[in-house]
Amino acid sequence: MNTIALKNNPPNGKTLVSLFAGCGGSSLGYKAIGYDIRLAVEWDKGATFIYRDNFPETTMHEGDINKMDVGEALRLMELRQGELDVLDGSPPCQGFSGAGKRQFADIRNELFHEYVRFLRGMMPKVFVMENVAGLAMGKMKILFSEMTRALQDSGYKVACRQLNAWWYGVPQSRERLIWVGIRNDIEGEPSHPQPMLRRPVSVRQALNLISDVAMKNDDFVNKWQSSDRPAPTLMSSQRPVMGITIDINNYNKPRDWSPVAHTLRGGQKPRIAIAGSYSFPKNAIANGQNINKPSQTLAAIRPPTLVNGTATRSITIEEAKVLQSFPPWFRIQQYKYIGNSVPPLMAQAIGEHIIGILDNR
Repeated sequence: MNTIALKNNPPNGKTLVSLFAGCGGSSLGYKAIGYDIRLAVEWDKGATFIYRDNFPETTMHEGDINKMDVGEALRLMELRQGELDVLDGSPPCQGFSGAGKRQFADIRNELFHEYVRFLRGMMPKVFVMENVAGLAMGKMKILFSEMTRALQDSGYKVACRQLNAWWYGVPQSRERLIWVGIRNDIEGEPSHPQPMLRRPVSVRQALNLISDVAMKNDDFVNKWQSSDRPAPTLMSSQRPVMGITIDINNYNKPRDWSPVAHTLRGGQKPRIAIAGSYSFPKNAIANGQNINKPSQTLAAIRPPTLVNGTATRSITIEEAKVLQSFPPWFRIQQYKYIGNSVPPLMAQAIGEHIIGILDNR
């Protein structure tokens, strides 16, 4: 199978700060390739609990970024202005997202200015900023241009490109805008990692991996089964998520996962159809979509639906982790933080590309 694994590289000597760190999806990708994460900033208590649990060695600032002094942040990471290698951040995107109301006045849009404040106060060699693709569409293009100009005016050469997470091994179609900036006094031009796969990893392939693990690991089976309960059928006006065909009377039988996954949204869990022992044909079409395609964007608010199958259940935490490219050992029990996170494999690919920029300057 054509998949990409999260790495476990030794330290690479590069320092990094994560603003709007969430539960640690991007940090996990960067850490896997050896970055020294000096500081993570996040205000959500649930997200900071998960982050601390998985990254106990990283200094975490829990609280409103508006109230954090940049000088204090530099002291916490034991660096002076200009010494930080990479500033990474994903300012909240709900005001820009196509899944939301796309309102200019959404107060969350203003958090971008906090990112710029830290950028100008820390003056890292390189910055990476992520946001939803909807920011470059329609009426939001004005904000997109203003944001890019503000980053350039901070003393950086800036490039922005829309990347899809499946290019880097994430079994999900998740398009995001990625800004990369190089400080003006540093040689080189900003660029982005090239796609690593020609063909996406399908949901069927991805979820078969945890099915295989389940067959060999009783603890994993129990954890998987504990959240596998039926749920009422979702309304037909919502989009399909995926089909799973299993024998609901015997969980030890091999599973035939039939994927059509749509946006995973953090507020509620999407549903999966349970079709008894029935199996989809190899090239079946579920609600107009090929079941062998990658999952669509895992997001945060509205669960998509599935019209195929005789019953539905909520997607499990373990399945959501796989579709977002989190490893099984990552400790997280709340679905919304998975849907709101940066896929670790995507962050890993970006982080490796940034190492090349820094080492070749």
